[in-house]
Amino acid sequence: MKKRIGFIAVLFITSLFAVSNIYSQTSDKAPKKTPEERAKNRSEKMTKHLSLTDEQKQKVYDIWYSHCTQADALRNSTTDKETRKSEMKKLFESTDTQLQSVLTSDQLTKYNEMKEKMKEKRKGKHKKNKNDLDQ
Repeated sequence: MKKRIGFIAVLFITSLFAVSNIYSQTSDKAPKKTPEERAKNRSEKMTKHLSLTDEQKQKVYDIWYSHCTQADALRNSTTDKETRKSEMKKLFESTDTQLQSVLTSDQLTKYNEMKEKMKEKRKGKHKKNKNDLDQ
């Protein structure tokens, strides 16, 4: 009887470890997209909202592709967090300037509105996450 209880206990503990190992390997995050995929998504979004010409589409894609590859290189670099943050900010500013040079004045107005909406959306997301942490 004691052997049977011992065996069941060992079996139960082993199964708990197996289940926890399976859950620790699965992630809720989607797999990271490649620079090509991210550039395509961003340029398609801009094309949809700003009615870009074919020539503008290609330029916008090229700008975003360059941005995404440089951003990945920065994320994978061994520099400290503050330096990475500063370099990323410079990269965003450079990308923004390049994008603005491709757009017409009407498109630029819409683009700036898009950026403001995204900024507000991010603020709301950060505020929600902060509230979740406070509780």
